[in-house]
Order: sequence, then structure tokens, then C-alpha cells
Amino acid sequence: MPSELPRGLSRRLVPAGLLVLAGLALTSLYHRSCYIDDAWLGERAYWLAREGVVRSELFRGELDYGERMFVFHKLFALTGATFIRLFGWSLYVLKSVSLVSFLAFLALLWRYCRRFESRDVFVLTVLVLLGHGLVGSRIFVYRPEVMLMALGFGCFFLLRSFLEGTGWPRATLAGGAVLAGLGALAHLNGLMFIAAGTLLLLLRRRPGPAAVFAVLATSVAALYFADAVFAGEVPTLWRQLLTDPMLVQRIPDAGSRLTELLSEHQRYFHSLGEILFSLLVLATVVVTARFTRLRTDPLVPFTVALAVSLALLSPERHAHYAIPLLPYLALIVAVSIVRGLPRAGRAGRAIVVALLWVHVGHGALHFGQMIAAREDTAARNRALAGHMAPGATVVATLPFVFDEIENRTVHGLEYYWVKSGYGQAPIPPDVLFGDARARGARYAIMSREDLRFSGWPEGAPSPSGLHHRELYRDADYLILELF
Repeated sequence: MPSELPRGLSRRLVPAGLLVLAGLALTSLYHRSCYIDDAWLGERAYWLAREGVVRSELFRGELDYGERMFVFHKLFALTGATFIRLFGWSLYVLKSVSLVSFLAFLALLWRYCRRFESRDVFVLTVLVLLGHGLVGSRIFVYRPEVMLMALGFGCFFLLRSFLEGTGWPRATLAGGAVLAGLGALAHLNGLMFIAAGTLLLLLRRRPGPAAVFAVLATSVAALYFADAVFAGEVPTLWRQLLTDPMLVQRIPDAGSRLTELLSEHQRYFHSLGEILFSLLVLATVVVTARFTRLRTDPLVPFTVALAVSLALLSPERHAHYAIPLLPYLALIVAVSIVRGLPRAGRAGRAIVVALLWVHVGHGALHFGQMIAAREDTAARNRALAGHMAPGATVVATLPFVFDEIENRTVHGLEYYWVKSGYGQAPIPPDVLFGDARARGARYAIMSREDLRFSGWPEGAPSPSGLHHRELYRDADYLILELF
């Protein structure tokens, strides 16, 4: 770091802080506990690798998901299936998709900072990002946001190169468009990069390139429908898209949508980690605004366009949907600190430095919590499976697919949670277990979390009932035999 930066941001201290976070991040990877989406989305990649189509035994039911799914994260599932074919079925093979995506993002960020900023900006940006607990956790979870983050940042890098005349103009424009389209194939929220890239080019008075970018990116994104078109199943795709309970409950009416847009700020003040990060961004911008000249930087309009597009595309305010936006906010913090903080007032400098290290400290604490919560999911599931007949179908909490999907059919308990309106209309135990038995399950495995979200009264299910009897119980799990 330049010597004129405030105390607390020395050339040695900032890299040291980054090394501590990086060390904690690496330590946290060992036996990282299973997140529900590792199994929820991972099962789709499993069938794609094994059978060449995406389907789901976990959610086999009314929407024909047991035969074929057409509504899923296309590029992300294909990448997961490729990892499975190369390295085998494993929780940590799937988690590695996001880790590799994050490493690809860091390589792009390094190149970006070498071309447009500095090494100091790179180090600070990575420090701020790793300090965000959401980034620290999701870099080793099988969800598509980190892949979208890498693709989207590559799009921005190439668009800025195009606007500033570095590289081959046609190649950088086309490359940015292709990456934006691939982002939409990784997650439909990636459409925000098509919108933001088009708007950035229009704001820079480049209508021709904006039209080329939009058409090419949209054409790549349209490959989302290719599997349904080639299979002659476009009506099935639309039926799944319009009637899936997980999707329908995210599409509010006009009045509710307006209310949600007016409360979009809650996405950035959702929990302590998001609050600290948002305060750091706001304080840094306010303190350094007079000195940074960020208003002329493509980074700012692109970031604003992304935030607006995300608000319009994603009615749910889950914080993890904002992960692809976080690198730009972290870059704004880093650029503002390097360019403007040395010239800011003493009080402003102290506030920014304090917020930065509190944010980093919270990130370190979050990594510590993940390390403390580590678990060998596959070993635990093998132990549970030892209480059941080999090969018998089971209805279980989703993580049981690691690695039991290779040994038996696994139906998901969460299927019933979705059917119950997410616990709003609890399904009585006898009805649930009777339906599970009718669908071929001989056993049910329930965790304490499953019981907590079931909506059943205290003590349910009873040790025996119309369609079940208790087979095994420990502090965390209950196994029932169904009949």
C-alpha cells in the first residue's frame, strides 16, 4: 500500500489480513458441512451425468420431474455433470464447481486491476470480498451465484476494454456479449448483465455496439430453451415454469411487486454481515467522493444498472442473489480508498478504516463458525444407511443423496414441505408416511431440522402409527420403517 494511506492500511497490514482470511477460507473447506442446495441442485447434475437428462427423484411428483426437468440452471448443471463424469459423485466434487469459479474470478480481477487499476486495488478488493460472510460460505457451495459472478465480471472487463480501446474491439464486444449470455444460462438472474451491459454502452453513446451486444447476448441466452425444443417438449417447459410451487410463490402480483421494490434495500441490510458491508460501501463513497472522480468511471453506471436489474428480476430479497453484484461494490470501496482516502479528513479516514477491519473481523468469525460446524456428510449417511435394508427406497432429508444415491432411490422430504405451502398447511404424519409408502419408500429419515420445519405438534411423529414404526433414534436423526 502507498505510504500516504492512513494508519491501519499499511503495505504489510492489508496483505496480512488477506492472508489470514485466505488461510481461514482454505481451512474451512475440509469437511465443509452440506448445504441443502448442494443436494437439491446436485441431484440434477447427477442424473445429467449418468443418464444425459436432468430429472429428480427427490422431487418426483405432479410436474413429471421424475422423468424430465426443463426448468433448471442449464450451464451450471452441465458443469456439475462434467465434474461428476471426471471425478465421480461426491459432495466435495460438486462444491468444487463454485471454488473453481471463484478462482477464475480472481484471475479475471487480477488482469482487470493490472490493466485499469493497481495491485493495491486488487488486494483490497479481495480482502473486502472475502470479509463478506456470504462470499466466504458460497465459494464452496453448489449454487450458481459464484459462477455467475465470474462470467458477469468477465463481461464487464471486456466491455470496459472495448470502451477504452484496449484489445481488439470486435472481439472484446463479442466476448462480453457471449459471457453475458452464458451468465443467463448459469442462472436466469444473469439477464441483469445483458441489461447492464446494454445500458452502459448506450450511456457511452455507442448505440450500434449496444444493439450488437444485446442481440448476441440474448441469442446465447436463448439456448436455455434448446433442450426442450429438440425434445419437442416446449409445452412441458412452460408448464413446469408456470406451475412449479417454488417458482410460482416468487411471482407476486403488481401491488406486492411494488411493495417489494420499495423494500429492496433490505437485501443489503438483511443480517449483520450485509449491514457491515453496506455501511463500509456507503461510508467510503461519502468520505472520498470529492477525490475519486468515480462518476467518470464505467464501474459506477454498470454497478447501478446491475442493482436496478437485480431488483426487477429477483422479487425475492435473499441476500445470496446479490453475490454477482458484490465484486463491483468491493471494487468501488478499494478504488475509493486508494484514490481518495489519503486526501479525506481525519475523522472520515478513521471511520472507513474502522469499518473495514470490523467487516474483515466479522468475516474471520464467520469462517471460524464454518470450521466449527464441519461434518463428514457421507460418513454420517453411511452410518444411517446401516440401519436399513440394502437398496431399499427411502424418503429422507436431501443431503442423504451423498453418497446413498448410488445405492438406493432417495425421495426428498422437502417435496412434502413444498407441497404443504412451506409448512403453512402441515401434512399429518400418517398422510405423509402413507403417501411415501405408496411411492415405494420403505424407510423415512428425519433430522431435527425436518421436525422443526414440519409444522407438527411437539412429539410428532409418534413412535408408531398407521403407516410407520420407529426403527432408530439418536440426538440428531430419526429412522422410521414404513408399511
